[in-house]
Amino acid sequence: MLHWESQSNTALDSPTGQNLVHHLTRAYTILVFARPRKKHNNCTVPFVFLGPARHVSHQKDCLSGVLKPEATADEQKH
Repeated sequence: MLHWESQSNTALDSPTGQNLVHHLTRAYTILVFARPRKKHNNCTVPFVFLGPARHVSHQKDCLSGVLKPEATADEQKH
């Protein structure tokens, strides 16, 4: 599970917020990118692709909540 927070200008009732919450029924795929820190040796650290995820829950009116990473095809074979 992964806790996330959206940009401060993205409200839960906005089109973007609703697309995230209802991504399965709207045929959207959530792709997760993260970085361990903003800077290293005064250089910006790149984001790393972590894979697809699905929305599990969110906080009341705030667009923050929990995402569950989905297993890749290779992971499902093991």
